[in-house]
Amino acid sequence: MLRVVAVNYGLRGEGVTRISFKGISTFLDADVLLVAPRQLPLHYSAPIALSDGTLYLSLARGARSLRRDMKRRREEVGTLLKNGKLVVVFLSPRVALLAENFEAEDSVVSNYDWLPKELAGITTLMREGVGSSLVLKSPRHPFAPYYEAFSSNLSYEAYFHTTKQDPNEFFLTNKTGNPVAWFRPVRNGYMVFLPPPPDDAAPEKVLGVLRQCARTTLGGGVRTPEPAWTREFELGGESQLLAEIKAVRKELNKRVRETERLDRKRRSLADYRQLLYEQGKPLEAVVIRALGLLGFEAEPFQKGDMEHDVVLQSPEGRAVAEVEGRDGAAIAIGKLDQLGRVVDEDFKEHNVYSHGLLIGNPYRLTPPDERGEPFTEKVQLAAKRKDFALLTTVELFGAVQRVLEHPEDKGLKEACRRAILETKGEHVRFPGSQR
Repeated sequence: MLRVVAVNYGLRGEGVTRISFKGISTFLDADVLLVAPRQLPLHYSAPIALSDGTLYLSLARGARSLRRDMKRRREEVGTLLKNGKLVVVFLSPRVALLAENFEAEDSVVSNYDWLPKELAGITTLMREGVGSSLVLKSPRHPFAPYYEAFSSNLSYEAYFHTTKQDPNEFFLTNKTGNPVAWFRPVRNGYMVFLPPPPDDAAPEKVLGVLRQCARTTLGGGVRTPEPAWTREFELGGESQLLAEIKAVRKELNKRVRETERLDRKRRSLADYRQLLYEQGKPLEAVVIRALGLLGFEAEPFQKGDMEHDVVLQSPEGRAVAEVEGRDGAAIAIGKLDQLGRVVDEDFKEHNVYSHGLLIGNPYRLTPPDERGEPFTEKVQLAAKRKDFALLTTVELFGAVQRVLEHPEDKGLKEACRRAILETKGEHVRFPGSQR
């Protein structure tokens, strides 16, 4: 009977050993290693979620434990594959973690860093995405029975972003052709990524179908792990090959870290697109960031019962702003009335009347060129009477684009700030605006 070691997954049955990724029990007893990495980061000192979804480990002991466990498990998985075993992963989104007290080059760890180094590249293809429409590309694949067993309610929570069409390697896709399962021989064994089974799937059914697929994959052959003492019996050329492997892995590690760094920068830029479609607190956060790019000191204000979405200051002046996004309608008078109260509260707090700014993202789920009038007629009339400025997040996004294209142009940033602070009763129009 094939021995199954289940990591972070509650599989039950004869011949199954359940262990924790963080525990002392070894992976090496497995013929089939089953890993569910979804909750893996949460075992380490309650990481804090950053705004871009990255998890941050602030406790040094948790950070050291994470790095140590990753290295230990990576070696064990490598040993299993070297000895012809099967590693099954229930595919979940890749989660990046930042940790204090790591060296700079090791500051980022993911819930997939236990994979052998030659598989590091596959993690760069992972994307978060949920769906349930699946297409089996290879009906005779060793893991086709897994799909057939759960196809009526099988769903995925991550996929691989790749144009490869090899039906043996990427044997299960979503409707757009992006693979949600991946299979490849590695060393002398096999790795397979699968969508997790349905939550209500009977454990005995999951175990049975996995064993069936494993027997087909392994062909009935189960190799014995190489005893440690055999390493004393070195073969000619082996040391040189090990040195070359080490050098390649080091370079690969460097490339993976650089890819992750560049991807974080790209995602940080891409977040500005939230100006076009977000609402609520996420919209307020990206508005504050965009105003900061223009050179404002911008932040929310809260004191007791007093709460202002944004207070912005610069050498050119000061303003308070209210921010709203709406699904299928223009920004209504209620938000402008709220801005009026905020301006009065701000005066009581600071003894100065600040400029009022209403920032709106109306029709937020409609392409910008197809949207209607952003502010209702009542809002426009009241804004004229109170000398408040009206600004759409689409207009603000355009300013962000131009500033990013000309980051050293201080005059452009100043002109944008003046456009906000000097517009009274009208729509704000930034330099270079085509709207």
